[in-house]
Amino acid sequence: MSSYSQSTHNKQRQSDSQRYAPFVLLAGAQTLTQNALRAGCACAGRYGHYMKQKIFVLLAVISFSSAATELEVSTANISCIGHNQNGFYEYRVGLVLKNTSDKEITLISKSQGGSKHYDDPAVPTVLIGNVNELKIDGVLIVPDSAELGLVTIQPTEGAQVYEIYKSRSPLGQKAKVGYHATSAYGGRFNNWQGVVTSDAEDIANYAACQP
Repeated sequence: MSSYSQSTHNKQRQSDSQRYAPFVLLAGAQTLTQNALRAGCACAGRYGHYMKQKIFVLLAVISFSSAATELEVSTANISCIGHNQNGFYEYRVGLVLKNTSDKEITLISKSQGGSKHYDDPAVPTVLIGNVNELKIDGVLIVPDSAELGLVTIQPTEGAQVYEIYKSRSPLGQKAKVGYHATSAYGGRFNNWQGVVTSDAEDIANYAACQP
């Protein structure tokens, strides 16, 4: 091969590598996550559920962070309710999600759970809105749109999402609040997918969640 052809070939390989690098990284992250999920499924009880929940959040953050430009958290609040009988700290979490794109967006507005993670060691992030699909005897049970709280918002419009989040340990004085959603039920509802979070918010009624 001539030096010119070799140079052209090398440049093309470099261009292809740059083009496909993000997809290779994402595929690798998804493969690791799937393997971890299989391991998590082998675990019993609460620990297995905990691991799968954390892995789900990780995959959501990796896969959909680029979509967050379509939505923003225009209002966020988090307030401690107190302790329940099982020793959990309870927090009332609320978000207003604003459509910042130039198209209509369909959201799942009924949260089906919350999870906590740390991108900042000093301030936890509470994510709400995840969808837990249900199967009975291997059959996927598809809910109606009202059960998911599907809402379509036009540019500049907003939708509200609420959750009562329970934690084994107190969150502290501040927390970030976020919304995350994946393609539910094979994408049939055409709902928005992504992760969007607020800035750090003061936790109202902070004293009620002191150990």
